[in-house]
Amino acid sequence: GHLEDPASASPKEQPWSWKIVVGANPAYDAFPMQHQIFYPTTNAKGLWYDPVFCVETLDGDLVWTKRHYRCVPRDKTPGKWTLTTLDNGVLSEEHWTTVDAADDLSWAVFHYSGAARAAGQSYQGALLCSEDGQWPAQHNDRVAAALASCGLELWEMYGHGPDASIMWSPKFTQWAEAHPPPLDRIGDMTITAW
Repeated sequence: GHLEDPASASPKEQPWSWKIVVGANPAYDAFPMQHQIFYPTTNAKGLWYDPVFCVETLDGDLVWTKRHYRCVPRDKTPGKWTLTTLDNGVLSEEHWTTVDAADDLSWAVFHYSGAARAAGQSYQGALLCSEDGQWPAQHNDRVAAALASCGLELWEMYGHGPDASIMWSPKFTQWAEAHPPPLDRIGDMTITAW
């Protein structure tokens, strides 16, 4: 993505890899201002993934929160990863696949399917991500085709459309100006220890 990658469209190094534009699962993707931070493990045999996102509390306050995932390559196939994390003591395992990405990495579509077996819960969806969280309007047809290959239509995506934004609306971005996101990496710490 845009984290320390010379191939990215950004001339500067960002402290995040991607920002989520839209997602297909309102329970999983609906948190606003999601920053994805992917970085290599110390032994370079896998990745860590630290999503940072905003949550609106029951009292109406906004707070930042984050998760910590271990990512390992799946099937020795480029673009396929297995991500694991602990969520309230329950281990979740997700299979992520890179579906499509712009040559300059200005946007990407990822598909995921996951399960929290102990809780008897499974889920799936897709994410459209970009460097700035904005819709890549000049690539609508290609984005639509990538989502269609995941079994999704544009109108099924939560949080945004080509002409409006919920995930990065002024309500959230103005708050974030006074409360910057905690984009520091958790680092080589097991998901259990974290």
